[in-house]
Amino acid sequence: MAGVNSKTKRKEWNSEHMAEAIKFVREKKMGYLKAAKHFDVPRSTLFRLCQKNEFSPEEAAANTLGRKTVLGTTLENLLVDYILTMESKFHGLTRNDVRRMAYMLATRNELKYPFGETGMAGKKWLKLFLKRHKDKLSVRRPTGTSFARAFGFSKEKVDSFFELLEDVYSQGNYGPSRIYNVDESGLTVVQSKIPQVIGYKGKRQIASLTSAERGSLMTIVVAMNATGHFVPPFIIFPRKNMSDQLMRGCPSGAVGIAHPSGWIQMNIFTDWFKHFIKHTNPTPESKVLLILDGHFSHTRNIDVIELARQNNVEIVSLPAHTTHKLQPLEKNLYGPTKNLLQAYLKVQTGEISANGFRATGLWPLNKNIFSAVDYLAAQQDAVKDCTVNVTSMTSSQQSKEPVDDCMPLTETFTLNKETNIEPVLSTSRLSRSDLGLVSPYDISPVPSKKRKPSARGRKATVAAVITSSPYKNDLIDKSKKKEEKDNKLAINKNKKQNEKKSKGKKPKEKTKPKSDSDDEEVGVGGGFESSGQSEIRKLFQRATDERGACEEGRGMHSVGGACSAHSALRVRRVWVDNIGIGKLPSYHSRRQERVPVTSWKKQAFQDWLSSKEITFEVKETKSELLEKVKNVEERYQSYVTDEMAKQSGIEVLRLPPCHCELNPIELVWADVKGHVARDNTTFKMADVKRLLEGLNNINQLKWKNCVEHVIKEEQKLNRLDDSIDKTVDSFIINVTDSCTSENDWETDTDERDIPV
Repeated sequence: MAGVNSKTKRKEWNSEHMAEAIKFVREKKMGYLKAAKHFDVPRSTLFRLCQKNEFSPEEAAANTLGRKTVLGTTLENLLVDYILTMESKFHGLTRNDVRRMAYMLATRNELKYPFGETGMAGKKWLKLFLKRHKDKLSVRRPTGTSFARAFGFSKEKVDSFFELLEDVYSQGNYGPSRIYNVDESGLTVVQSKIPQVIGYKGKRQIASLTSAERGSLMTIVVAMNATGHFVPPFIIFPRKNMSDQLMRGCPSGAVGIAHPSGWIQMNIFTDWFKHFIKHTNPTPESKVLLILDGHFSHTRNIDVIELARQNNVEIVSLPAHTTHKLQPLEKNLYGPTKNLLQAYLKVQTGEISANGFRATGLWPLNKNIFSAVDYLAAQQDAVKDCTVNVTSMTSSQQSKEPVDDCMPLTETFTLNKETNIEPVLSTSRLSRSDLGLVSPYDISPVPSKKRKPSARGRKATVAAVITSSPYKNDLIDKSKKKEEKDNKLAINKNKKQNEKKSKGKKPKEKTKPKSDSDDEEVGVGGGFESSGQSEIRKLFQRATDERGACEEGRGMHSVGGACSAHSALRVRRVWVDNIGIGKLPSYHSRRQERVPVTSWKKQAFQDWLSSKEITFEVKETKSELLEKVKNVEERYQSYVTDEMAKQSGIEVLRLPPCHCELNPIELVWADVKGHVARDNTTFKMADVKRLLEGLNNINQLKWKNCVEHVIKEEQKLNRLDDSIDKTVDSFIINVTDSCTSENDWETDTDERDIPV
């Protein structure tokens, strides 16, 4: 769309003067020439605008130059309002969403459009649309917000918190240097952003080595005040034992501690609080106010409450699901810290801390820091204040009567009883359906809030003064009641166990699984079979029963797959994955008898050697005994699965680790998964289960092809192994006595030219 050249003299007249001129001409108070001279507007333009009787004088004078928009003014204003409403409901539209909505609006309203049949408007249309409404719309990157936070940030919670905080400020006379905020944040120990590298062109995927694919988190505890003072961080590493090497490069004064989970715990937060008192030095004349969230390690920690009362520290907790807007650390600090792994020294500035307290309204205290839009999502059916002029621009909606300029865009207003936002209804009460247009709200209605009942069985925390006596006494009472309840449950449990013993009832034991065969089950130490071994035993028995179904030489089964259960082929070989490395079932490589390993004690080595009638000396060390075990361990390396197979006359071939190409069942699974991937269109579990019927398509011919393919792979590896042996042998020099004989050396010496 061509824009208006700013260097030309077009439309230099005043819009208000033009509207007055149009009004006088239409009322026949002046002619065109007199009105043009009196109001200083072009006569030809005045004549052209006066002919547009469907518009009021003001609308005719405000008419823009250039081509008209595809959707028109009314639909575009409705689209702008819809975009803002969806964004306020935390369902913002992307660029492509807006383009699709514009295409649907044009087609549903039967408008002429140059979008083609792509299903969305063009990129140029979106660019000009945003330019036309740049005073209201802009492209932003949203912040991820949970459902609880989105709909839990209500005006009632915030007002209650600020009233409580105002009373605390007035009673304690706290200044900005004595108001602190503490919060924890998790930092991943695995590299999250990997820089680009140069690799082979056309390769589908290029990998880069990291410490782990899914790493654990370490927790950093930080506290700051409104003047820019930061307490040295407290770092919790996901380890059992602490090492000084972990603290290399940490900020001065930082404290490190190890915990297997890497998360904050009650005792760890108590240690941090002692660290906090050490660096803030609260006194009766200069008390400290600490603002924190409602985590259980903060609000249910009796030790912290006692320390705070003894050391002139007052603690206030934030209401639940409001920390994303009320906590300065979460608002300003943790964003850049998570983006830069070692950014703590760069971001701990007075400007960031002051802006964080100011943006949350904690200092200076500002109860009105949040507007009605911030509470919009918490309302049951929120109302949006922004309105548009809905006068139709189409010829079918011609009307000489003016429509109210301010008209709500929602059809029905059903407000939450607790909300303070009241809608402003116009006298016309004209809804979108009265326009004769299909609006964005008709195509894709605004999603309503769905209340999700909590199954956790606990109430959300509220703002409270943690160090107050009523809160402390209430917490102690709850702790006592919980302890009494736990003791009562333990007593009842012991009582029931004693009653069972007195009646002669023994605790239930796992029953021995029955197999289809009458053979004795083999296990380690006389124990029972696992469920996996039982299934393998049944599989071997079934294979034995089916042995005569086909001619010899065709049947080869693979344990763990569909072919062994669906094909009636004669069994001579079974492929079994070697799972010394990997995540396959452990019953594949369960040994018949345990062989001593390095972790065994010396006495266990001696007992095992004695049971095998292998001589040894008592003075021998553990390493010497281990060498003797290694010399004979091959005799005793038998597997439970192999013994089951021998009983059924089946040969077990164990594959080397990391060589799935040698297992024919992998080809079968690839065929089945490909069938599911091609035909899965609904992505519903019921349909996926139905697609698994593709296992029935694996017939004898397909299984034979899979086995032949694996045999070819084996032959290829054998040829490769032979070629490697020949190549290596050609480089070996055999050193013998003849090669170093004195005669050869003397002969070589005589043949050389020796200078005189």
